[in-house]
Amino acid sequence: TKTLTGVVAGTATTITASTSGLASDTASLTVTPGSASKIVLTPATPSIAAAATQVMTATIQDANGNTVTTATNTITFAASGGTSTVTGTGNATAASGVATITLTGNKAGTATTITASTSGLTSDTSALTVTAGPATKIALTGSIATHTLTAKIQDANGNTVTTATDSITFSFSGTGTATFDAATTKAVTATSGIATATLVNPNVSGTITFSAAATGLTSGTLDDTVALDFNDQGSTTSPADCTRSANTKCVFSGGGAVASTAVTINLCPTNSFPCSSGGITVSVTPNAAGTWTTGSSNSLSSGTYYVQLKQGSVTSATTLQVVRGTRY
Repeated sequence: TKTLTGVVAGTATTITASTSGLASDTASLTVTPGSASKIVLTPATPSIAAAATQVMTATIQDANGNTVTTATNTITFAASGGTSTVTGTGNATAASGVATITLTGNKAGTATTITASTSGLTSDTSALTVTAGPATKIALTGSIATHTLTAKIQDANGNTVTTATDSITFSFSGTGTATFDAATTKAVTATSGIATATLVNPNVSGTITFSAAATGLTSGTLDDTVALDFNDQGSTTSPADCTRSANTKCVFSGGGAVASTAVTINLCPTNSFPCSSGGITVSVTPNAAGTWTTGSSNSLSSGTYYVQLKQGSVTSATTLQVVRGTRY
C-alpha cells in the first residue's frame, strides 16, 4: 500500500502500479479543494490614476492554494492608511469562490492598504497607489496680504499634476490695481505643477480678481480687496529700514489708499496705537493712483518702532517693525 496526499485540485490524474514481470494497473485519482482557509487578494500592488478604476479580486482558497469553488462567502473590501483615497469599497459575495469589487481612484498620494476579509478566513491585503490624472484646471491661492499668488495645475479631482510644466499667465481685473514684478501680467513656467508670482505694489483700494490661465486648462480665479499696505515689508527678525532719506527721516511708501483722502502713519516704540509717548504721527494725502510716500521729521529718536497705517476707518492689517539709525 501507499498513502497519497492530495495537493493541487484539478482533473483526474492517473495512478499506475507496476513491477517487473507483472502486468501493471492504473487508477484515476481526482483531488478536490479542501476546506476554505484563506483569501488571496490580487493584484498585489496596483497603481491607478485619479478617476480611473481598478478591479480587485478576492479568491477563497484552501491551505494548499486551491480555489474553493463552492464558497459563497461575503467578502468585505476596505481601505486604510496612506494618503491615496479610493471610492467603491464595501461588500461583495463570492461566486465559485471568487469575489470582485471595482475601486475608483480619488486623491493621489502614498499607497493605501486594501484589505479583503470575511469571518473564519485569513484575510489578505494589497497596496494601491493613486496618481494624478490628466491636467484639467488651475487652482489659485494666495492674497494681497502675503504678496504671493500660487497656481497649482490639477486634475479633475484636485490632485496636483506634478509632471505639468505649462506656462501660467497671472493677471487681474477689478476696481483695485496691482502689479507682478512691475508688470500688469506675468507668465511663469510651472515646476512640478506649481507656478508662483510675486505681487508688487498693490495700490488703489477696491476689489480685485486675480486670474491664472494656461492653454487647455480651466483658469483659476481669486477675489481679494486691496488694502493699506507697505512696499517695504519688515518683521520682528528683519525690520524694514528707516533711513532711506538720510538719517533725519523715516521714509515709507505704499499703496491701497483712496486717492485724496489722508493716510495717517503712526510710529510707536511699542506695538500699541495711538502712541502713549515717544512716537510720531504723520499725515499724507495719496495721489490719484492711490499711492503715497512720506517721511517723519528728525524728532524721531534712533531705535525700533512699530508702524500702523490708517485711512478713515481702515487700518493696515499688520503692524511692521522698522529701525531708525541702523540699517538691517
